[in-house]
Amino acid sequence: MSWRYIEIKYPDPISEDEKPKDGEEATEEQQDAQILKPPKQMPPRREKEFFIKWKFMSYWHCTWVSELMMDTYFPQLLRMYWRKFDPETPPEVDDGSNEDVQTGQYDYLVKWKELMYDQATWERDDQEIPGYEEQIFKYWLHRERMTGESVPKAIVKKINAYAAEHGGQKYDEDDMKKKRKKAAEKPTINVRILFF
Repeated sequence: MSWRYIEIKYPDPISEDEKPKDGEEATEEQQDAQILKPPKQMPPRREKEFFIKWKFMSYWHCTWVSELMMDTYFPQLLRMYWRKFDPETPPEVDDGSNEDVQTGQYDYLVKWKELMYDQATWERDDQEIPGYEEQIFKYWLHRERMTGESVPKAIVKKINAYAAEHGGQKYDEDDMKKKRKKAAEKPTINVRILFF
C-alpha cells in the first residue's frame, strides 16, 4: 500500500446570473447553484489517496482509493498503516523511470515464472540471466509496436550484436518505419457480426 496527495478543485463560484434577483423567487437551477457552488473562488483542497492491491486479485487490478473510503471500510488497516509510516510525507514511489540514457543502461521489472507478483525484482540489463537478453529485445519490439516509439540506439546495437552472434534477424529501423507507415495506410474494415 502506498499513498499520495491529490488536489481536488472546487467548482467555479456562483455567478450573478445564477443568483436570484431581489424580490424574486429562485428557480430550481438557481437553488441548485446556491447549494452546489461556493460563494467565492476557493483554492483546491488536498486529500490523501491510497494505492491498494486487492486480496485475491492480480496487480493489474490495483486502484487508487480515497482516505475517506479507507477510513469508512478499513479503519483498522488504516490505523495500523499510520503506526508504521509518516502520515505527513508520502512515500517515494519507484516507477522504474530511472533509465540512464547516456550509458544505455536500463532497469527492468522482472516477474519470475512460478513466483508471485510481489516477488518481482528490478534487474539491470547487463545481468547474466539465461534468456534475459531475448526477453528484453521482445519487450522493446512489443513496446515499439504498441506505442510507436522507436527503440533506443543502444538497444538496437545490442539486438543486432545478439542477432549476429546467435544467427537471428537483425533489427532494421528503416524496415520498421516502413511497416508502421504501411500499417497506418492500410484501410480498416468494420466488420459487424449479428447473432440471431
